[in-house]
Amino acid sequence: MVYALAWQGGTSSVRLVLAGVVVASILGSIQLGVFLFAENLETVHTAIAWTAGSLVGVDWPPVLRAAPWILLLLLGVLFASRQLDVLSLGDPMAAGLGMPIERTRFALAAIGVVLAATSVTIAGTVGFVGLILPHVSRNIVGAEHRRVLIASAAGGGTLLLVADTAARLAFSPIQVPVGIFTGILGGGYFLFLMRRSMLVGVADARPGGRRETRAASATPGADRSRKDRAAGLEAESLTIGYGGGAPVVDDVSLAAPPHRLTAIVGPNGSGKSSVVRGLARQLVVRAGHVTHSGEDLGGLGRRELARRLAVLQQEHDARPPLTVEALVMHGRHPHRRMLGRPGFADHAAVDTALRRSGIEDLRDRRIGSLSGGQRQLAWLAMALAQETDVLLLDEPTTFLDIAHQHELLALMRGIAHEGVTVGAVLHDLEHALRFADHLVVVHEGGVKGAGPPLEVLTPELLAEVFGIRARVEAGNGHPPSLRVEGLEDGDPGTAESGR
Repeated sequence: MVYALAWQGGTSSVRLVLAGVVVASILGSIQLGVFLFAENLETVHTAIAWTAGSLVGVDWPPVLRAAPWILLLLLGVLFASRQLDVLSLGDPMAAGLGMPIERTRFALAAIGVVLAATSVTIAGTVGFVGLILPHVSRNIVGAEHRRVLIASAAGGGTLLLVADTAARLAFSPIQVPVGIFTGILGGGYFLFLMRRSMLVGVADARPGGRRETRAASATPGADRSRKDRAAGLEAESLTIGYGGGAPVVDDVSLAAPPHRLTAIVGPNGSGKSSVVRGLARQLVVRAGHVTHSGEDLGGLGRRELARRLAVLQQEHDARPPLTVEALVMHGRHPHRRMLGRPGFADHAAVDTALRRSGIEDLRDRRIGSLSGGQRQLAWLAMALAQETDVLLLDEPTTFLDIAHQHELLALMRGIAHEGVTVGAVLHDLEHALRFADHLVVVHEGGVKGAGPPLEVLTPELLAEVFGIRARVEAGNGHPPSLRVEGLEDGDPGTAESGR
């Protein structure tokens, strides 16, 4: 019921929680109504004690009947622990790693529902145990779900026994439901967490030193085998939309040449990010097709697509409690078997990605402790660890200062020249002029120009698409730059940059 209410062409954690609150409120109201009209007060008292969670009167036969099913379901969740690790990165990144998000989320939710229902039939609704122990376990054994699940199961059983013993002894001979003790304990613990989070937020906001990272420069020709096999990415007559609304990109054809850095530019709302998401099959492609090496990517499964194409999203709301190295290892998800452990090739790919991103010295740091720019480089390293022939980036210079922006773009260009097809949405025309080999200009959901940057960015195109009177200046041994003479509406102001 909760899943059905939360479904809107897909689900999200927020919708699932809100749907759960609604369903719990409705069922709770019905339950109270039943209690009010019940004639046997002793039965009502027993029912209330059960809803609060109680082990009083529980016999071994029902426990023994439920135990095999609970163990079987726990093993199922344990086998799916890596899927949980990937989902913790957020839906866009999980999809980019080849995860069938909705199918996986539904399967895990179904297992969780059956597990909870089986346990509740025995002991009632014992609150907060499932919230306290995973958090405590994560702080003790780390963020890897395989360890967290085992520690939570063992710790949850221990906590329940201790709380039940305390509940029996505290007000003896009155049998206090164990759920009352776990509720008080859990509520106090979460208040502590909220207070600590507020203090940590204040500490993070204070001025402090920033640990600098330098992106390692890519050496052209360092990976000849990749250069030999790489091919360009092409889209033909592509129409992309969100759900059933109007298309945001209509009948677009473009190409990202092999061994080149392609910059996708355009004004705000022009459809740049939608083009990247459509190329990666993260939006609904209503017409047209995308090909790589002559093969239609629409016919590939998610995992196979993730072996060919990596995507670095513009924003990363998720801050998983992982080390940088553990995050980057998730980039190997498309190459690993469901139950397989990381092999030599996986560790080698992670080491290479960390080195090329210039964050090798941060490998043991927690993601949450990094600056915005350092986190962006960590996510980039995860994309590089996929070892794909195509790398798409949506405004990769977000959160980076100007020095790191230039280092990152130089790195991207070096990777492209090694043989990876790289496409990047850029907001800064100066960056596109300086670093891009190929330029695609997007405007109002269509392509207005494509080719070498110096040939594409004509005064006429700059006026039509960006609304500025400007020209590109190049030569005299200096990199090309954009000289803005004013706005197209007649503003006489002059600037040296097209930002």
